[in-house]
Amino acid sequence: MYHGVLMHPLDSARERLKRANENIRNLNSEVNVFLDPFPRISWKGDNSVFTDADQHAFNVLRENALKNNTLPRFSVLAGEIVHHLRCAFDHIIWQLSTLEARARFATDIEFPVCDSRPKVCKWAPDKVKHSRYCGKVKGVASITALTRIDGLQPYNRTDPHNSPLLLIHNLDRFAKHRELNVVIVNIGMSLQGRGLQGFRAVKDSATGGFQILGPAGPPQMEMYGELSAQIMFAEFSERKGDPLIKFLNDLARFTSDSIEAFAVEFP
Repeated sequence: MYHGVLMHPLDSARERLKRANENIRNLNSEVNVFLDPFPRISWKGDNSVFTDADQHAFNVLRENALKNNTLPRFSVLAGEIVHHLRCAFDHIIWQLSTLEARARFATDIEFPVCDSRPKVCKWAPDKVKHSRYCGKVKGVASITALTRIDGLQPYNRTDPHNSPLLLIHNLDRFAKHRELNVVIVNIGMSLQGRGLQGFRAVKDSATGGFQILGPAGPPQMEMYGELSAQIMFAEFSERKGDPLIKFLNDLARFTSDSIEAFAVEFP
C-alpha cells in the first residue's frame, strides 16, 4: 500500500523502465549538443555536385570520427540506462516467484539469459538437480510465465547474439566492470525518398465528382540525403550499426513490451 493506492506487481519494473526512458531523453539532448558543431553534408534530388565546402566538411567529419573522442558522461549515462533495463527483467522474476522461494533462494532469483538451450530441469525427492537456467526460475510456479520466459531467450532466435535481451544483459555486465565504450565510430548516411505520381481524371456528370482514369506519365522520386557524425556503442559497432539513442530506444521498447506481456500473470 502506497499513499492509499495498491501497487501493481509490475510497478517496480515499470519504474525502472520509466527512469531508463528519462535518462535516454537526457542523453539524447546532451548528444545533440555535443554533435551540433559537427558539419552536416546534405543534398536533394539528383544533385551530385560535391563542392569544396562539402569536401572540407567531410574531412572535418572524418578527422573527428577517427579521434573517437566523446564525453565520459555519455558512458556513465548509457551504463545506467542498460542497468535499469536489466533490473526490470529481474523485477519480473521476483514478482513471479513464490514467497517461499524468495525466502530460500533470494540471491539466486534473476531473469535467465541464455544464448544456448539449457539442459532439462530434473528434481529428485531429496536433492535438487538443475541447470543454471532452472536455478534462476525455480521459484516460478506458473507454467504460462515459464513459457513466456523461455520465449524471450536468445537461443530461440536465428541470430542469438543480436537478441535484444542478450544485448541488454551483456551491456550491463560490461558496465559493472568498466565504462561502456561510447564513441564516434563512423560517418552515418541517411537517405529518404518521396514518390510522386500524377493521375488523369474526368468530371463525372452523374455524380458531380471526378473519375480517375489512370496514371499520367511515369512516377517520379525525390531523394534527400545527409552525411553526419554518429555516436554508438563501440562494442557493437560491427554487428549493430544503429546510432546510440536509436539503439537504446529499441532496447527500451523491447523491455516495455516484454514487461507488459507478463501483466496477465497478475489478475
